[in-house]
Amino acid sequence: MIPSRADVTLFLLAALKLLACNDSVSAFGRYKSFIRRKTGGMVRMASTKNDGDVTTSSSTKRVVWIRHGQTYMNELIGGGGISYGQPGFTDVFDDKSIHLYRDSPLSPTGVQQALNLKKRLKSDGSNTSDLPLHEVDLVAVSPLTRALQTVQLALLDHLEEYKVPIVGLPQATERVYLISDHGKSRAELQQQYEFVDFETHFDVADPWHFVPTQEQKTNYVEWRPHGQGQVYACLGEPQDVFDQRMSRLYHWLGTREERCIAVVCHAGVIEWMTSGEILANCEVLIKEFDELRPRNLWSVEQSALSGKADTF
Repeated sequence: MIPSRADVTLFLLAALKLLACNDSVSAFGRYKSFIRRKTGGMVRMASTKNDGDVTTSSSTKRVVWIRHGQTYMNELIGGGGISYGQPGFTDVFDDKSIHLYRDSPLSPTGVQQALNLKKRLKSDGSNTSDLPLHEVDLVAVSPLTRALQTVQLALLDHLEEYKVPIVGLPQATERVYLISDHGKSRAELQQQYEFVDFETHFDVADPWHFVPTQEQKTNYVEWRPHGQGQVYACLGEPQDVFDQRMSRLYHWLGTREERCIAVVCHAGVIEWMTSGEILANCEVLIKEFDELRPRNLWSVEQSALSGKADTF
């Protein structure tokens, strides 16, 4: 069977987002009341007005996208094991190794990437800053462990200095491709990450990640590579369910009063919101809200239809 263009595109996007990434960083210019971008840096600033090499923002709202650090699953399917989608691929693991891959945590490389990001954020005058953290009004974080660890290691000290609230947001979690995209219960999260508000915007019951309804199980069509011995530990999140969830996230961001919101999340989320931007681990992308280009935006009414009918 010859794969369709849509199948190939899905495969490539999934492979790209899961590949382990080099954390090399080029020098950054001085941050004053704006961010200066130099080619090759780990921060990308969406440009609407260019004054020499200084990029300024004309929007009243900005979104700071931060991808989590590298995980054990990233390493396994990015070169340390059988690649995602290849014949015989599986994300079914034994009891000895499942803790590395279910809700996959940061690997030692990912921990170092997050610490490197923290160094780049140092703002005591001895280092330039990638991010205008003193301008961030709110941080929304995916409740998956890799995103929470990235906040804890890279951002928490800075956020506490500026007293920035951090909220857990199920809408910001990765599309369920593999068992690595199944998260912990809210009770576990509250105990382990006390610095995150898991109440205000955490309005879904456990399990809060995507779990198919009986109807979705009955009508499920496998969209991931299959037919050549691939075995998956869970059903993948259908495109329409993911589109609805991403649309809810987009509308949530658009209706917030904060003028600068940081979202610590995943490659698939950022790619959907920008129609194609693929970020490396611990890379940062700053965009004005009205520059976002959602891949398949549903209306408020459409995206609300499954707001509490489906678990995600």
